[in-house]
Amino acid sequence: MKAVIGFIWITLTVVILASCASTSSAVSTGSSFTMITLERTPCFGRCPVYKVSIYGDGTVRYDGKEYVKVKGGQTRIISPEQVRQLRAEFEQASYFSFKENYDTITFTDAPLAITSATIDGRTKRVRHYLGDGTAPRELTVLEERIDEVSGAREWVGTVWKSSDASGQRQDKGMADKLWAEAKICTLRSSTRRP
Repeated sequence: MKAVIGFIWITLTVVILASCASTSSAVSTGSSFTMITLERTPCFGRCPVYKVSIYGDGTVRYDGKEYVKVKGGQTRIISPEQVRQLRAEFEQASYFSFKENYDTITFTDAPLAITSATIDGRTKRVRHYLGDGTAPRELTVLEERIDEVSGAREWVGTVWKSSDASGQRQDKGMADKLWAEAKICTLRSSTRRP
């Protein structure tokens, strides 16, 4: 009888220890957790104000505030492959080597694009004043890719457009739109007579 109770006790102990081992294994793979966010802030005008977060499992959370087609919270699911691709783009652009702030004022009244990424236990947050001409182009590309991959454009509803030389309407990113407007303002002010 003691042998049977001892056998049962040892078996239960082994089962419990095995389940603990598999739990700690799951926790250690959690270090590859991915979360990428983009927040666009107000400007002196009608710039869309919203935040979108993309999680490693493909969950997208959106919160629209002002000058957007859809205000409030929305959720959708994108494929894990889309998340992996966006994550790879962040790594390829060396996002974690960017400065924390790009806030040189080349022109005024532009919004901020605030991105953050948590990848493999590293977290980085970058504030990008869209009137700063010194920010790396890769940062602007990543901001636009977050909008694209997350599907936020459907909820934002504001598509910044400008015509190219052929008269075709091209979908431009917000930073390109603001730069185009700044160049036009600069041209207008430089052609004025005193």
